[in-house]
Parts: sequence; structure tokens; C-alpha cells
Amino acid sequence: MENLAGIYAIEYLALIPETGDIVIAGPAGPWKTDEIGRSINIKTGLPTLQLDDLVVCLRNAWDNNGKYGCKITPRQPALVATQDFLATSRLKGRAWRDQLRETLGLQDIEVFGIDPETHAGRVLVEADYRMKLVGMGLEKSIPEVPSYLERLQVTPGSQGVPMDVVRWWFTMDYDDIVTDESRQVFTFGGNGVKVLSENELLDQFGNRIHTGKSKGPTAGFANDFTLHFEKLSGHYPIYRELKNLFDLSIAAALIRNQALDRRAGWNLTFFGNPTSDGDFVYHPSSGKVANEVASVMNHRVISERKQRSTVKHTLVGVSGGISFDAMQVVKPSRTITDKSGELSSLQFESNQPAEPTTWWWD
Repeated sequence: MENLAGIYAIEYLALIPETGDIVIAGPAGPWKTDEIGRSINIKTGLPTLQLDDLVVCLRNAWDNNGKYGCKITPRQPALVATQDFLATSRLKGRAWRDQLRETLGLQDIEVFGIDPETHAGRVLVEADYRMKLVGMGLEKSIPEVPSYLERLQVTPGSQGVPMDVVRWWFTMDYDDIVTDESRQVFTFGGNGVKVLSENELLDQFGNRIHTGKSKGPTAGFANDFTLHFEKLSGHYPIYRELKNLFDLSIAAALIRNQALDRRAGWNLTFFGNPTSDGDFVYHPSSGKVANEVASVMNHRVISERKQRSTVKHTLVGVSGGISFDAMQVVKPSRTITDKSGELSSLQFESNQPAEPTTWWWD
């Protein structure tokens, strides 16, 4: 049950009013535990959906209207000190890198909308942080998604930019919801996850100035990461775990928005929030998490042989995070009725198990 019978993707969400069931349908199979304890499908290697995540998403849909996310943000004094260091330091090589990293210091982690100590909260932070590592060339990528610094081009005679400040963040990327005429079967497609970007500026006091614009290597990395998200997920399962979390959130939002719980005669029981009259609820596992992390930075030295000079380009990821709002996907204006009858023809009830205590079937 913890692995939701081995389902590793959601294809349909269905209401069976005759039996009072709400069904999550998708590909499934046997699973195993990988080297870090993650449950993955034996054949595909894709992470399975998690009961803990489903419960967190259901509670979030009722308590926060399907909104949650995370932020990893810098400390303003450190940004001021970093600008001063880059402008005045005469250090070179390893000493320069070590001092720059020390000057940047730590960044603060914030998770909102869900409990940061749950598996879902940890997925948000890890996915965001690892995406930035790939973007800055600190973690191996795939050929189709070169890092920012690999994309960087400095024109002859250019002095370069002492420090680039970039913002990359995850958000949702879904097609419209499609449902049958009775609104009992739902499906949602699309990439699920995309990366957005922005080039930021810093003033002399370390204040971040939003430009509302993204260009060059910043935009290129975000676009390519989104385009090749599926392949990247094959190398880094944490990204697929993020997609699973997003999908479960859409399913939870549909259950609330389409009143599937009431139509099924289900009051969430164990999966609802704890009440003051007892603890007769499901408690997702939790663990201690960090509230700060080392700043992500990298640099590239570009030599110009003809000019006999070098350009040192420093890249700092000072913000980003994850922003998710399920209600923007499941709102009425983005729900389409299938007129072809294809969804109506799906007969989930025909495959129900003979034993009433069995909660899964295929």
C-alpha cells in the first residue's frame, strides 16, 4: 500500500459511483529498492507513486487550495560581500574559488504549503537544488542539456560580467483536463513539469532586482531542461519523483474541485487532517531536514589568445525554487468535455476484484 500497488504514472482518475470508489489508474508492476532506499519499478526504473505523497497532496488540496512550493534564497549581506570580493580580490586559482565559496556562505531553505519534513517536502528541495547543480555544470547533465557556462560566449575584447545572477525554478506544465460527459473519468497530459528562468540584477546593497526577462544561456538552459525532462528523469529519478508529486496534486485537486469525495460518499477518513477529537488518521513518515544549504556557484575562465588576456565569468544561483498551484490547472476554463465517447467507453468497474477487501486490481 505504501507504493500504491506499484503504479508509477497516473493516466486516469475515475469515480465509480455504484461502489463508492475513486480510482487512480496507470501503469504498474513489481518494484525494488534502489541504493538510496527509493522504490522503483523493476523494469522501467521509474519511482513508484507513494501513499505518503498522496495523503500530503489531499490535505494540501483542502487546506491550501493546491498551492505549495519551496525557496532557496541567499542572505543579503553575503551578496554584498561577494560583489566586493569579486571587485577587489587578487587571489587566484583554488584560493580564489575557496574564498568566493566562503564569502557566498549559506542559503536559507523554505518549504511552504506542505510539511517540509515529509517525503514530499524533501522531494521539492532536492529536485530544485539538483536542477541548479546541473544548470551550473556541477552535476553531470545529458548532451541535449548543456550547462549555463558551457553555453556562454564572450566576444573578443569583452571584459565579461563579474557575476551573473540567474533564477531558475520549477513549475507545472499540463494540458487541459479532459473528462467524459458525466464527469466521472478524468485525464491530464502534458510534460507536467517545466523550468522557468529570469536574469536578475544586484544593486550595491545586495538587493535582488527582478527584470522579468530571461535571455541567452539562462533561457536556453530552462528551455532545454523542460524539453528533455523525461530523459533527465531517467538519469536522476528525483525529477520523476517531482513529476509524480505534481500528478498526485492534480488528482487531489480534481477530487476536491469535482466533489468526487462527496459523490463517492467518502469523507477522507484516515487521509483527512487530524482533528481535535483524536488521532484516528494516517500519519505520513517524517524526518529531520536542513533549513540551510551551501550556495550554488561556478565559474569559467575564458582565455583570449589574440588579446593575451582572460575573462573570468562567475555564475551564482541566488534564488529559484518550486511554485505549484493545482487550481490553475483544474479550474473550469481548463476542463474540456470529451465528445468522442472515448473516455465514457472506459469500463473501470468491469475489472473490480471479487473480494471487497482488495483495494487494487489490474
